[in-house]
Amino acid sequence: LLLPATGSDLRLMRDEEEYVVQAGDSLGVIAEAYDLSVTQLMQANFLANANAIYPGQSLTIPGKLATTTKTDLRIG
Repeated sequence: LLLPATGSDLRLMRDEEEYVVQAGDSLGVIAEAYDLSVTQLMQANFLANANAIYPGQSLTIPGKLATTTKTDLRIG
């Protein structure tokens, strides 16, 4: 089976990382350090309030999108 694919169809995620919140951290600072938006970080960790993090809390750092240059995706 040969499926035509575009660049936006071929998005691969790198592995997620874990980050342990340190005293003085904010989601904004953590997001900036990982080149993410605060919204992306909140969604990945199911947070409703950006100010509700605490030292010792483990946060999931979502993988970044990577694109491939392949134009066709072969399955099977």
